[in-house]
Order: sequence, then C-alpha cells, then structure tokens
Amino acid sequence: MKAIIRIFQDDLRSIYTNWAVLIVVFGLLFLPGLYAWINIEASWDPYKHTNTIPIGVVNNDRGVVFQNKKINIGKKITDALKEDQSLGWHFTSEAEAKQKVRLGEYYACIIIPENLSERITTVLTGEPVKPEIIYYVNEKSNAIAPKITSKGASGIVEQVSKSFVKTSSIMLLTVFNEIGIELERELPTIQKVKQMVYRLEDTFPEIELITEQALTDVQKVEKRMDRANAVLDNIKQVTSNGEALHKAIENYVSTTNETLQALGPNLKQNIENLLQQEMTIAAMMGTLDINNQEAVQTVLDRVSSNRNVLVAIQQMIQRLNVFAGTNLFQTEQGALERVLANQNKQIEGLRQHNLSVSELQQLAEANVGEWEGLQERFALETSPKLAKVVNQARTTMKEFEVLSKQGQNKLNEAQAMLQHTKQLVVTGSKDLALFQTQLPELKRKISEIANQMRAFDKNHDLHEIIDLLRNDIKKESDFFAEPVLLTEHKLFPIPNYGSAMSPFFTTLALWFAGLVLVSIFGVDIQDVEGTYKSYQIYVGRYLTFFCIGILQSIIISVGNIVFLHTYVVEKLWFFLFSAFIATVFGMLIYTLVALFSNGGKAVCVILLVLQISSSGGTFPVQVTPPFFQFINPYLPFTYAISLLRETVGGMVWSVVNMDAFILFLFFIITFFIGFFFKKRLLQKTAAFRQKLAQSRMTEHE
Repeated sequence: MKAIIRIFQDDLRSIYTNWAVLIVVFGLLFLPGLYAWINIEASWDPYKHTNTIPIGVVNNDRGVVFQNKKINIGKKITDALKEDQSLGWHFTSEAEAKQKVRLGEYYACIIIPENLSERITTVLTGEPVKPEIIYYVNEKSNAIAPKITSKGASGIVEQVSKSFVKTSSIMLLTVFNEIGIELERELPTIQKVKQMVYRLEDTFPEIELITEQALTDVQKVEKRMDRANAVLDNIKQVTSNGEALHKAIENYVSTTNETLQALGPNLKQNIENLLQQEMTIAAMMGTLDINNQEAVQTVLDRVSSNRNVLVAIQQMIQRLNVFAGTNLFQTEQGALERVLANQNKQIEGLRQHNLSVSELQQLAEANVGEWEGLQERFALETSPKLAKVVNQARTTMKEFEVLSKQGQNKLNEAQAMLQHTKQLVVTGSKDLALFQTQLPELKRKISEIANQMRAFDKNHDLHEIIDLLRNDIKKESDFFAEPVLLTEHKLFPIPNYGSAMSPFFTTLALWFAGLVLVSIFGVDIQDVEGTYKSYQIYVGRYLTFFCIGILQSIIISVGNIVFLHTYVVEKLWFFLFSAFIATVFGMLIYTLVALFSNGGKAVCVILLVLQISSSGGTFPVQVTPPFFQFINPYLPFTYAISLLRETVGGMVWSVVNMDAFILFLFFIITFFIGFFFKKRLLQKTAAFRQKLAQSRMTEHE
C-alpha cells in the first residue's frame, strides 16, 4: 500500500514542480469540457429557425365551379401558407421553382396542379379521382433539411384532407337540415290530408245509404256521388302537393343510414375524449398554484371547453329521450347533470377563488369517476339504447314513406272507383247494383288508410323526427373534420434540444477526456531497479488518472449548467454521476492501454466509434442496423447516457439503479483484470511491442 501511495505522491510532485506538465494538465482539464460545450451549444435549438429554410410553392390550380359556387383549393392553401411561419415559403412560378431546387437555392418545392379542385369535387360524382400534390426535393443539398421540408409537404396534404372532410360534411348536414325544414313546412298539408281521409271514412255510411236509395232515385244518387267525387278531388289535389315531400323523405331514408350508424361511435369517442380531458384537469389541479393567474386561466379554459362539449352531448341525450317517448337515458342524463354541476362549481371557484385547490381537485376526480362510469356502461347499456332509438327513427321514416305512397295509390284507386260508379249511375240502375257490390272493397281501402294513419300517430311523432334532423351545421361539421383531439402529456419535459443532447455529448466528452489523458501521459513508470511490483504501478499511476478524470468531469458538468444553462432537474446527481462515469471510463481506458500499450489506444478509439453509433445517444438504437442493436447492451456508453438522462429529465430510480450497477460491474471487472493479469499479458506481448518499437514509427515504451 505504501508503494502505491509513493507512486501517486511522485506523480503529484511531478505535476506541481514542473511548469510544462502543469500547463499540459490544465489543458487536459478544460479540453474535454470545450468539446462538450461547443457541441451542446451548436445543437441547442436546431428547429428554432426552420422559417429560414427556403421552399418554393407553385399554385397552378385553376379552380372549379360546383353547384354554382367557385371553388379554388389551391388558393386556400397558399393563403394559409402565407400566414404560416414554420418554413420559409417562397411563392413563384413552376419553372423557377424547379430550377432553384436543382441549383440548391431551394431545398424543395411544392407544386399544386391545375386540376386539384376539380379532382377533389369528383367524390360527389360517383367516379372519384384522387388529386395529387407534386413535391420536388434536392436531397444532396443537406441530410436533415429534406426531412423537415417533407414534414411541411405532408402538412399541406393533411390540411387539404381536413378542409375536404369539413366541406363535404357541411353539404351533407345541410341536406339533412333542409329535409327537416321541408317536413316542418309541410306539416299543415300532412294534417289536412289526414283529416280529409277521416272525413271520407265517416261519410261511407251515408254513401252506402245513398247507394240503396239510388236504385229507386238515380238522380239523387248521382248528386251524392258528385259530392263524394269532389271530396276525392280535393284530397288528390292536396296529396299531389306532397310529391316533393315524398321525394325528400326517400332521399333522407337513403342518405342518413350511415350518419345514424355513426351516432353511437361518435358518442363513445366523445366520452373517451372528455374522460382524458378530465384526467388532465385533475392532474393540473394537483399542482395548481391558485395565485398564478396564468395557470388558473389555463385550467379555467380547459374546464369551460369541456363544459361546452358536455352541454352539446346533454342536449343530444335530451332529444333522444324525447324521441324515445320514455326516460330511456335517465342514468346517462343524471351522470351528465352531476358532471355539469361539478364543472360549474369549478368555474365559479376558479373565478371567485372561493374554493381550495384540494376542493377543486376533488370535483375533477369526481368527474373522472362519472366519465369512467359512463365509459364502462356504454357497451352494456348506452350502446343498446342508442341502437334502439336509431332503429326506431329508421323504422318510423320507412313506415311514413310507405304509408304516404300507399295512401296516394289507394286514393287514386278510390277516385277511379267513384268515377266508374258515376258512369254506372248514369247508365242505369243495373250498373248501380254492380257498384253496390264493389262498395265494401272501397270502404275497406279507405278504412285501411285511416287505420294506418291512426297507428302512425299513436307510435310516432313527426315533430320529434324534425328535431332530430335539424342541427347546428357548423358545430357538427367541425366535429367530423376533427373528431379526435390529441392531448399531449410530457412525462419528463425538456425545454430545448441542446439540453436533451447534453447526456450524449457529456458522455462523449468524458470518454474523450480519458482517451486524451492516456495519449499525453504514460501508464507505466520508469522502474529500472525493480522497486515496484506490476500491480503497484497499475494502481498507483491510476490514482493520478483518477484525480485528473474527476476534475475533468466537474469542469464539464459545471460548465454545462453554469455557462450553457443546460436544463437539469437533479443537478447534484448530475455532478455525482458525471464523476462516477469519468471514473468508470478512466478505468476502462487506462486498463486497456496498460495491458496492450498502443494496441489498447487503438481499441479505445474503435470502442468510441462503435459507441457513437450503437449507444442510442442520437438516433434510437431500434432504427440502427442489427449489429449495432446487438452490441448496444454490452457497451458502457449505453448506461452512461441513460444515467445522465435520468438527471436531466427526472429520476426513475429503477432505471438509475440498473444503469449504475452495470457501470460498476464494468469498473470492477476491468480493475480485476488489470490488477491480476497485467504482468502476464505484458510478458506475452513483450516480443510484439519490442518489434513494434524497433520500427521507430511508434512512441517508445
């Protein structure tokens, strides 16, 4: 032990008594830090200035006239891009855009073809043709820029798709709304038809009496038949005005099937979205500072937004309850009313500051429970109820359509029979007797129509159907255009790219520090007299490398935080883990060089190259080739970067313990090999090292 300490003391004395060595040591202390700081600073926020990346935009869309309206999707795209600052959009001609991309003045260009609007509207013609947006990119100009510009092109395609869905849903919902308005406008006509059919049914006993008397008094019968015929003329005239209504009903039955089928999934999706939103609000309540007005306003906006969606769902449930004719959705309505009451309390508490944070959080958690209950009951209770209402609405409209058509046909048959009977009356009592035999069938047909109308009135209400068709076109079209909202939760938020990359560059700098150290200073001492044993030299000289490595790690980690203001959640652990990693790396590099001399230095460089690619420090290791994925678990960089990431983003102790344990194993195994096998390995490689030294191409040992 004394020999080891003596070697270490001699090294320290050589440093502070030799000004040249002292200068070199100071250089070695700060050089790795400069390496890390320059790289972290260079990658601090590479996406902040993407608005300076030039991309050409060409709009050749000539537009199209559809349903007497001029539509130009290309102009809408360019107008939106002029307000977008994410990339450097340059609006120019097609020839100039292609030329500048070829010359590298633009990284890419986007060309909107002249038939874009025309092809989009073909979806309503029965023969849809997908439109294309043309994208040219110069990939040799830069490795990363084409990926950024490709994201911009994808965003334009997404914008066009969203605009198309919103426009088409507006058109469909407008048709539904017009059908509801048409039904509401024709309600007096429908009621008049029913009353006339009932009056005709009531008149039949009189017609039968007249028929009997007609055998003795033809003239009297003829006048009565004229009256009956006049009634049928009026009915036919009234029902003829309903042809437009019949066509509208047929159109509704054929076009609303898919929308009715989507009612349940849309409601389920809304419940799931509101549950996620409520869980987010509950989490925000847990950390809310009631004195932070900006934070309070953020929570208030989320609660208000949720309440608006809840009110829309509640109104729809109420309409479904009315249409069902019973309190079918009582359970769901009660849960929604409790959530709405809690939300109103939350809004009042946030505005008036009359509730504590814990009370606000309790209200949010109560709402989460209500939404979870609605979600759990949806498949077993709510979905079958919705299916029942949807089937009832569909059956109602079908029955009404069939009844209307049958009524028109049967009234035509009745009028034909009366006309024919009138001719019989005129021709004589013989033909009148024949009419008397047909009269029961005529009565049966009219009674059948009247009975069908009574049954329809008993089981269905046209007012409810009209309410179901009438809708808020803007709100529902916005829902179809964007039915799902993404709520992002950052578990370990890091504010900038440079801070996120600091674990990698810090680890790289620590390895670089050890590599430079063994390149400048030797790992052996001149022991001509054989005073020291091999393991004593190994441990004694390592203590010097250890101390310098610790100082290097402190300078690197302090510089990251103090000079660069790198974001680190656990600063103390960042310092400690940096020193720990420097110790492990120093042991690995020192031992390799101590065992294999210059060959060990080569191995260290090879390890550095392999670890840069396979440690997952830049790109996820899952996207690298299989070889790098295979060696990833066996490299110290993998665990060193992971350990520092825990200090930067937030500590998960199970990960920290595993990483620290594996790095410690690297240290122990390496130390064991160097301590016990250094002498043997040096003896086995002595001839090779001596031959290499004779070439005068390497440094002397």
